[in-house]
Amino acid sequence: MGELSFRDGLVSLSSQVFPKSMKPEYIIADFQLCFYSAAALRKAVEDCGLSFDNSGNSRRIFKGKTVIIEIEKSRNTVKLTNHLRGYKYTLEGNFE
Repeated sequence: MGELSFRDGLVSLSSQVFPKSMKPEYIIADFQLCFYSAAALRKAVEDCGLSFDNSGNSRRIFKGKTVIIEIEKSRNTVKLTNHLRGYKYTLEGNFE
């Protein structure tokens, strides 16, 4: 897929899959939203003036009543849809 790195306070992405216009910080944020603990995410999201819903295998982030990010998790896949920025992707692996 590519290489995502963080060195000396800078994030860089080299990938043939992700568009060059996509900021690497978005990918890091996506991974945090997918895999961080719900309690930590709730606090961080609410500190930004957004709301967070974690129901079973799904996570949603709202701006007001509008869903801006949806995450659906299963044993082997994580599907992220970012409605705000207009992209989505699926990660596959062993996420137990």
